[in-house]
Amino acid sequence: MAYTGYENLRILVVDDFDNFRMTMAKILMEHGVQLVDTAVSGNEAMKYCREKPYDLILCDYNLGRGKNGQQILEELRHEGLLRAHSIFILVSAESSKSIVMAAYDSEPDAYLTKPITAKSLLQRVDRLLLQRDAMLDVKQAMENGSLAEAIDLCQEKIASASRYTAQCQKLLGQLYLESEQYSLAERVYTDALEVRPLDWAKVGLAKVKRMQGDLVTSNQWLKDVTAENPLCMQAYDELVETCQAQGNSEEVQAVLEQAVAISPMALLRQ
Repeated sequence: MAYTGYENLRILVVDDFDNFRMTMAKILMEHGVQLVDTAVSGNEAMKYCREKPYDLILCDYNLGRGKNGQQILEELRHEGLLRAHSIFILVSAESSKSIVMAAYDSEPDAYLTKPITAKSLLQRVDRLLLQRDAMLDVKQAMENGSLAEAIDLCQEKIASASRYTAQCQKLLGQLYLESEQYSLAERVYTDALEVRPLDWAKVGLAKVKRMQGDLVTSNQWLKDVTAENPLCMQAYDELVETCQAQGNSEEVQAVLEQAVAISPMALLRQ
């Protein structure tokens, strides 16, 4: 299913190579996009994003000197510059372990490898925009701080067997945690795990235990997750929170060192 409405989008393309920026801008404009900005560096990209919101940011990982694409994504999130309607796609010509881990760890909306054809770009963007629009009411409610409304909307989408049910479950668990409805969050994660062993649900259950004060169980469950999947970076981050709550600074340091060894480019852990 193709997305309609490209003419209403504002897009930013970030790459230090002129040919890539111009090619991507041309593809998008030929598909109906009227507002395409381009940036050659992380600093320039941040400047643009501070001035106006974008529907889509297409950002290369390696931008030469200065910030890389992962660090731009981290900074955009830290400053609250990614809005409910924003999509961030990380792009790279490399396939090294560190860059693949950076993409996996930072969780952009999508990760594309160069070379990128017009067909592959538009197919991926179509899917992301359709998903964005389907979830936009939930994201806007969250952005506005209306947790109860966001919860109701997620429940409606799950009840209607939306194609985005799994995403709604993940958001619903997060919303219950934020609103301190821990037993309901636990039910969401347990229900998800009955279908298949999802890392985000396991980490969510461990977080519920931490929020309820059961730090020993939380610690053990998170260690089990990292043992089963050493690349589950969210488990390390949550384990740091649990160890801090236990007052165990040595274990905090050890967990951070382990996480940084696996994914060395994350600024916040560094």
